[in-house]
Amino acid sequence: MLNRIALPILFIGLLMTTAVTAQVKIGDDPQTIDANSLLELQSNDKVLVITRVDSLQMTNIVPNRGALVYNTTANCVYYYNGTQWVNLCDGSSGNLTADPLVNDISTIVITQTENGSNFEIAPNSINSEQIINGGINGVDIQDGSIGQGKLQNNSVTQDKLSENSVGAFALDNDNINLSDFTNDEGFITNADIISGDAGNVIQVGSDNGAFYDDSLLQAEIDANTAANTADTDQSPTNELQNLSISGDQLSITNGNTITIPTSNGSDTRIIGGTNTQVAGNGTIATPYQINVTGVDTDTTNEIQDITFNTTTNVLTISNNLTTGGQVDLSSLAGGGGSTEVVDGITLTGIGTGADPFKIEPSTTTGQFLSTDGSGNVVWANVPVTGATPALSQVLTTNNSAGNLQIKDLQDPTVNQDAATKAYVDATVASGGALTDGSILIGGTGDVAQQLTISGDATMDNAGVLTIEDEVIESINITNGTIALEDFSNMGADTDGQIMRWSETNGQWEIASAASHTGQSKSLFFADVNGDPAQAFHPTNGNPSLIWDYDSRVVSGRAYGALGIGLDGNTINPVVKTHIDDRVFGGLSYPLIIQNRGDATSAVGLAFSVASGSNNHAKGVLAFERTGAQAQGNFHFLQDVSADNSNADINDKSFSILSNKDIQLYGNLIARNGAGSDGQVLTTNAAGETVWGAGGVTNSTFAVTDTDSDGTDDSLTLTDSDGTSLSVALSSINSGSDTTNASLTVSDTDADGDDDTLTLTDSAGGTVTIALADINSGANTTNSTFAVTDTDSDGTDDSLTITDSEGTSLSVPLADINSGANTTNSTFAVTDTDSDGTDDSLTITDSEGTSLSVPLADLGPKGNQGSIFFADNDGSVTENNGELFWDNTNNRLGIGTTFPLDEVHVDGAIRADSGFRAYDGLSTEVAYSFSSDTSTGMNLDTDNQLNLLSNGEVAMVVGQPTLGITNVRVKGAFSTPIRTDTGGGAISILGDDYTVIINNGSSVILPGPATTGAGINEGKIYILKNITGAPITISSYSDSDGVNTTTLDIGVTHLQSDGTTWHQIN
Repeated sequence: MLNRIALPILFIGLLMTTAVTAQVKIGDDPQTIDANSLLELQSNDKVLVITRVDSLQMTNIVPNRGALVYNTTANCVYYYNGTQWVNLCDGSSGNLTADPLVNDISTIVITQTENGSNFEIAPNSINSEQIINGGINGVDIQDGSIGQGKLQNNSVTQDKLSENSVGAFALDNDNINLSDFTNDEGFITNADIISGDAGNVIQVGSDNGAFYDDSLLQAEIDANTAANTADTDQSPTNELQNLSISGDQLSITNGNTITIPTSNGSDTRIIGGTNTQVAGNGTIATPYQINVTGVDTDTTNEIQDITFNTTTNVLTISNNLTTGGQVDLSSLAGGGGSTEVVDGITLTGIGTGADPFKIEPSTTTGQFLSTDGSGNVVWANVPVTGATPALSQVLTTNNSAGNLQIKDLQDPTVNQDAATKAYVDATVASGGALTDGSILIGGTGDVAQQLTISGDATMDNAGVLTIEDEVIESINITNGTIALEDFSNMGADTDGQIMRWSETNGQWEIASAASHTGQSKSLFFADVNGDPAQAFHPTNGNPSLIWDYDSRVVSGRAYGALGIGLDGNTINPVVKTHIDDRVFGGLSYPLIIQNRGDATSAVGLAFSVASGSNNHAKGVLAFERTGAQAQGNFHFLQDVSADNSNADINDKSFSILSNKDIQLYGNLIARNGAGSDGQVLTTNAAGETVWGAGGVTNSTFAVTDTDSDGTDDSLTLTDSDGTSLSVALSSINSGSDTTNASLTVSDTDADGDDDTLTLTDSAGGTVTIALADINSGANTTNSTFAVTDTDSDGTDDSLTITDSEGTSLSVPLADINSGANTTNSTFAVTDTDSDGTDDSLTITDSEGTSLSVPLADLGPKGNQGSIFFADNDGSVTENNGELFWDNTNNRLGIGTTFPLDEVHVDGAIRADSGFRAYDGLSTEVAYSFSSDTSTGMNLDTDNQLNLLSNGEVAMVVGQPTLGITNVRVKGAFSTPIRTDTGGGAISILGDDYTVIINNGSSVILPGPATTGAGINEGKIYILKNITGAPITISSYSDSDGVNTTTLDIGVTHLQSDGTTWHQIN
């Protein structure tokens, strides 16, 4: 069965190109799918969640027409119409317009809201043609909305007017004649006519006017007025009367008088409130009193006014608390004197205007005020002439000289003598006595000293300061102060020369500047001299390192892509990095990822599918070093934690070990899901790999009639595969009264291994059954073999064998012992050594004779860990070195007896129907390496194969479209470049990509389809002609579609369509 096990070698299976046609159903009832469906989803409690991206991510995706995503920025589903993403929540996405097509004007107004499009009837847009005949009822017409302009002339009949509905205001007086009135109802009677006199008749006059004589009516009015005045009716009930009031008495003329109630104030209610108390009842005797609590009633702290009489100098305060309230301030105004006391000798006066303070002069001329020995201020004489007063006698310490001069001073002779200005000026003017070339510089203690300027600068006696050579360093120069004119040519003699550092010479030197212009899109790098240089193919001259700024166009915007080793070929338009290599008949290494760590290090490709600033890698394809010479294990790593952590070496999903074994760390999912306890991988009738029952089970053990003569004649064992083994009952019971039979396991083919179970009776008759037929593959152990009472009548009647799974097989004892004289025998598994464990199969007859066979002898024996299988002849055998079970660690070894994982294969694994494993999510590694679980690959939701290194997506293999598979690489590729300097005819080789032609005269291209149909189809060559002139070349179709045999100067990209070379740049 092992050759049918589908192990998840995702790394191999996903790289196989297989054309398949399949239907997929996910969810409930997966076995039922419509024949016309490619994919069906069915569930009562789950939904389909399509790709979720933000607006920026969506604009960077250019899928096939009809693609769907959920935009998390707009919170809506978008579809791709082939040119742009369209918002399904936007009413405008359905190209809905209000433009009239059938009608003359627009009848709909479409308003965009945050919840979608709102449709309303446009104002003044409903015409007669939009209204169905009979569609307007009375309730649809607004009250008072129909004017006379809406009524057709003569369209309103008297039937339409309700009774008494037309008033005088609605009648046109000029258009109504008396002839328009009828009196058939007697509305106007004789009783309504004022007078029958001719004068009261309204008649048409000569001027077509009417005359109405109301003199009789006026006479009646006058008579009525006179009668009212005379009160001729004498009725006292309808007379005019006057009201008058006096005090509380109200009287009416010709009537009575009443007393009006008088208010005493108690009917007015005043209620106290916060800080307010009300007393009294409002009457005159007890009027209301309102007292406000919390109010300052102290009259001694009131605001008062102050007045000042400038004449009398009296200050007065209003509302004074005590008697008086006035202060005389005359003493402060002057003239009032002072309280200070003077001695009356040197100082006199009282400090008033009339008698101010005054220093009395000395009676002796020339004296000055001085302090005597007692500290008194006294008038003193100037010292006698001829005596030399000390300066302290002239000026006290720190006092000013009062702008006076000390005159007639002699020139100084000792150090502490004072000097006059003339003396100082003369000394300074003459320069004094200084040594030639010296200057005076203050020294310690602020003492001037003669010194000569030395060090980095010197000064001569003319005052010229000279800075010595080679003394100014960078620290002495202020930043930003050296101008261009401060530089010398420093040996430069040609335009464009630069100053650069020479490590060889250990100094700066003048050299020609390296050119920094080059071929379009080519990248520069530093050559051996540190100068900018470009990388070109060594033979075809095409650039090998480029940045194609026109590539990778998303939503009309080119984001650019890096090309390595393309040598003139074009970059895949959807990748960020394109590495090209060409190795025919061998293994190419366009990219290597290396960790230069120790023997316990690992390296991997990390895969991440995250937005914004998130870049955590949940999937990694890793290689972990485990031995010498960089040997190790290949791991697929999957970090299933919902956080920003990256997958590490402990997140293994499955591994390919260095001994080529495969180790799983999760479930193996077959077509019918995960297996259950005891199931094995097998194939169903459709050839699909599924989980199913293992080994031979559900066998039957019965006595049968093999020759169909109506009599049971054989003991038959049938397994679940339908295979039957029968033994004639006559062979089991070949006579009567045979006793002391033996039941042994023997080696019938003398190969050293017991292979047969033999039953021998006392007569020497034997019955044998091959052990392979008894143990034909089932894994059941610890079986019991006993005589049981199957009909519960108190008598044992059957021989029953029960395996470790609880499956029992029973045979009636009567069928087994159909003629022997021994009865009521028992057939049981017993504990012969009394250690608590059944170890023997024992048969006991009715005479008490027992035969025992060790259970260990009934089954095959082998080496520890061996797994038994049927040999070519059906016998049980083993191959311990190739098929091994580690019962301690529950590991299976194939080709090894030291399995390191659940399944360890030392050798190659082959699956004709492919391998299946968990796809992995985002950057989660579904297939990784044992040395690095964050490096490996997975299959994303777009059915793209992602190769991950250290949890980051490094390469994406897209789903083929129209036979084309797109590969995106997050990194760099390299392609071969060749420079041909030999001259003559240059042949373009099969492994060339970019060829730089330095000295050739012609170029020979390989045939577009050298051998076999289209063998060179799609191949690209980049040829760079730098010979200085056009050269000949094999025929190709230029960019204008014209066949030519000229290769111009510069770069030419050629690609074969299988029949012709075409210029593609």
